[in-house]
Amino acid sequence: MTQSKDKDNKDSPAKAKVKSKPEKRIKDKHTSAAKRRRWPAVLSFLIATSAAGGVYYLWQEYSVLTRSIALSAEQIQSDFVRGNERLKQQISDSDNRVAVLEQSILTMQGKDNMDWLVSESEYLIRVANHRLLLERDVKSALAALKSADSRLFDTQDPYWIPVRNQLAREIAALEAIQVVDVAGLSLRLNTLGEAIVQMPILKPEPTAPSKLSEPGETKPEARYVSEVWDDLSERLGKLISIRSVERPPGPLLELEQAAYLQQNLLFKLEAVRLALLRGEAQLYRDGLMATRGWIESFYDTGSPATREVLKHLTALHEVQIRPDLPDLSQSLQALQQTRLKRTKDMQKGAR
Repeated sequence: MTQSKDKDNKDSPAKAKVKSKPEKRIKDKHTSAAKRRRWPAVLSFLIATSAAGGVYYLWQEYSVLTRSIALSAEQIQSDFVRGNERLKQQISDSDNRVAVLEQSILTMQGKDNMDWLVSESEYLIRVANHRLLLERDVKSALAALKSADSRLFDTQDPYWIPVRNQLAREIAALEAIQVVDVAGLSLRLNTLGEAIVQMPILKPEPTAPSKLSEPGETKPEARYVSEVWDDLSERLGKLISIRSVERPPGPLLELEQAAYLQQNLLFKLEAVRLALLRGEAQLYRDGLMATRGWIESFYDTGSPATREVLKHLTALHEVQIRPDLPDLSQSLQALQQTRLKRTKDMQKGAR
């Protein structure tokens, strides 16, 4: 038995080899077929798994987005509620302030409308001082003072009578000021410049020949000497002229120098006009005096044209281009003192 088993064992590998080849091919076929059948299943499983993962991811994103939207909506609603509350509070505060202001205005109007008129009057007096001192505007200052006096008149309160008296003095002082017509004066100076061209220039006066002896009976020698002396005197008379004048004479100019003289006078008038526009009174007066001196020195003062120009120069010299201005501060001080006195009297009456 043992030997037969050993034989069988010895023969089994060969038999196994003989039997294994067809069986192996069959198994391989089954295995490859099984593998081919498993790939679609695996692929389907992978696709299903990926789809499930994608769905899960999208669901997670959707959940996060939904929570974010919900939180944002809650935050917006909360902010809206708080903003609405603040707006209601602000409206309520504004209504309270408006009510307080309306009550204050009604109280002030019902208490004393006079304060408004007095305040306006004080403001107008300050405007008048500003216009007069800084701008030298007499017309505007006068109008402001008259308006201030009208406001005090509307109060119908005898407390303000001293203030109105002071205003009346200052108004009269402003009305007494002669307002300078700068444009008119400038035009008059321009007219004088045109008249200067028509004035005749002063010329040397001819001197009659002087004779030492009266004609009469003379000897021939004496007659010869006399004729020589007369001829010599006549020639000297043409060279030398002796006159008695009340003022120092100016230089006698040749006719061809008249244009230079006239141009110089026009320059002087232009300097006077510039001083007028700048309000420089001293330069204005000095320029007119210098122009007058030149005319009297170089022109014929007996000519009607020259006398007319000199008359206009005198009138222009008398004009005050920068008059003295009155003090308008007294009315302001009187108003402030009267207001203080009235307030004290009202407080005493309330007690």
